[in-house]
Amino acid sequence: MFSKLQRYSWTFRKWWWVILITTILGVSWMAWMDSRKPPSYASSGRMMVVGKVALPDGGLLNENSGNFYGTQCMLMESVQVRQRAASRVESKSPELRASAVYLNVTQQKGTDFFNLTAIGEEPNYTQAFLNACMDEYIRLKREMWAEIVATKMISLVEVQMKEEKQLDSMFQDLLDFQKKYNLVDLEEEGGNSAAKHLAQMKVRLDNLKQEYELMQVLDVEQNIERKQQSVTGGTTVDGVTDASSAPFGAEEEYLRAKQQLQLLKAEKERRAKAMRPKHPLMIRIDAEISQQEGLIKLYYDQSFAHLANQREAIHREIETLEKSVKEWNERSLELAGRLAAYNKLKSKVDQSKAQVLSLQASNTKVGVDRSLQDDVIQVMDQASVPEIAKPGLVKDISVGAFCGILAGLAVVFLIGALDDRVTSSIELRERFPEPLLGHIPLEAGTGAARVSLLTVNNKQGIFVEAYRNLRSTLHFMSLEEPRPKAFLITSAVPGEGKSTVAVNLGIILAGGGTRTLLVDADLRKGLLHNYFSVEAAPGLIEVLNGEARWQDSVVETDVKNLSLLPRGKGGIGPSELFITEVADNFLREVYAAGYDRVIFDSAPILATDDTACLAPKIDATLFVVRAEASSMRLTRSALDTLLKRQVNVLGLILNAANLRSSEYQYYHKYGDYYSDTQVVKK
Repeated sequence: MFSKLQRYSWTFRKWWWVILITTILGVSWMAWMDSRKPPSYASSGRMMVVGKVALPDGGLLNENSGNFYGTQCMLMESVQVRQRAASRVESKSPELRASAVYLNVTQQKGTDFFNLTAIGEEPNYTQAFLNACMDEYIRLKREMWAEIVATKMISLVEVQMKEEKQLDSMFQDLLDFQKKYNLVDLEEEGGNSAAKHLAQMKVRLDNLKQEYELMQVLDVEQNIERKQQSVTGGTTVDGVTDASSAPFGAEEEYLRAKQQLQLLKAEKERRAKAMRPKHPLMIRIDAEISQQEGLIKLYYDQSFAHLANQREAIHREIETLEKSVKEWNERSLELAGRLAAYNKLKSKVDQSKAQVLSLQASNTKVGVDRSLQDDVIQVMDQASVPEIAKPGLVKDISVGAFCGILAGLAVVFLIGALDDRVTSSIELRERFPEPLLGHIPLEAGTGAARVSLLTVNNKQGIFVEAYRNLRSTLHFMSLEEPRPKAFLITSAVPGEGKSTVAVNLGIILAGGGTRTLLVDADLRKGLLHNYFSVEAAPGLIEVLNGEARWQDSVVETDVKNLSLLPRGKGGIGPSELFITEVADNFLREVYAAGYDRVIFDSAPILATDDTACLAPKIDATLFVVRAEASSMRLTRSALDTLLKRQVNVLGLILNAANLRSSEYQYYHKYGDYYSDTQVVKK
């Protein structure tokens, strides 16, 4: 994705003038078209259209719902108003020649005023048409208003009649209900009286159940003591006085006898401290104690029987109360349902009455609204005397510029889609599986011309650092031993800078102390001798033809450790020279010589077959691709040719890379480091 953005950015920078030309053409075309238009005349008028009007009853007629003012503008410009206005002008002023009229309506911000502008070729007709448009708009609004009011009144009357009929029906239902059930008794029985009586019965029932459970759990003596404690504490139980009253009869005698027995025992204990057991007084006290114990047993039995009778009586009363509570519950539910039905009918009648009253008020209001139309729409200014105008000139020029820009962008986009030239190292990595060994930036100020060579006290900081990086990459690549000694440098087509790369790579290798031999293997158009200002012959052509020894043809250059074997004389060298035994012997001798590195500058692959015959005999091949110039299709074709010949393509070198690209920003950031760089020493 980023590479595509870079490609289109490069395309835009390169072809921006296309957009400029199409924009100029678009503006010129629209200006020429405007100049051919006949003169136009403009007339203006003004109207007031109010969306809110105070009613006589203090209310507010509000027509400003939604986009009221926008709707009025559209209505004034509508085809219906324009057609009616044209017919009106034709009937009143048949002598005026009809012509096309452009009508524009705008609302004056923050007011109820509308400004109308009519533009046409006939001044008198344009003025009359604008006046007719304002009049016809008022007539149309009145017709619409009358239709709306009439429709609204009819609808309200129909709804009112329906509501009144429904009210009569509901009122009759309420009367029938009142006749069926006595309204007074219904309200009384269904109100607090029944609820209070039912609550009292439930309270008594709960108390009786509690009393019954206590009488079953407690024995006779505990029940008697409980009654005695309730009397002593002053507590009473509402509704169960008989069951919870103070002890009486046998129960009272039982308590009295028990109390007397305790007194006698206490007296006996007190007397026993001073008297013997056989003392007459002690004997009398024992007799009385025995008598009281007999009475206690008798009274206990009587109390037990009385307690059983009380339990049975409470049980029967509980059953009776439960039955009564059930009956009163059913009756209360029935009464509550009847009362709810009555209240519902009454509520419906009240709501229907309110609805009828509201409809009557609405009918009155609609009747008042009929007389308000003349107050809310008025023509404030009639159509003015037409003046010459040039409508839409700025708009037409803007449209022409916009269309020109779009057309230019489309052309540039198409160019970017069809142009397959390499634009960046990122794109090169994405499109080719071969590794990218380095990228050589385009030397500042050289443009498409041949760049200068690396020299002593070199000032080309970024340029020389790129070759140093390439040298280090070749030196430290993880390859099986022995490492390549000879490199062949080639490209797909002429003009991609392979010879410059070969020369400068030889210079940078020699500058590092490496004995380097530079061989010009481009037998047709090799120009390496021009770089070093030496003679082209004798050279490689003479060596391959057997006319000279290669050792005698090698020339020492001005760069220390760098030697050159020129192309030779004639500039014609068919590929057959590279597949001879002489060529093989030459390569063996060069490999065996004392050079650390041998660099072959060869012909472009797609131009001749020379390189394809020589490359398989060289250790490694470096393929040069020129940024913004090399075709990816041709580059792929050239690489496939080398692969078919079993050539060891070590990788790609991107030449003439554009430093303005974002991927080279670090060069600018550290540019000061390259100011006084020295490259080689002689």
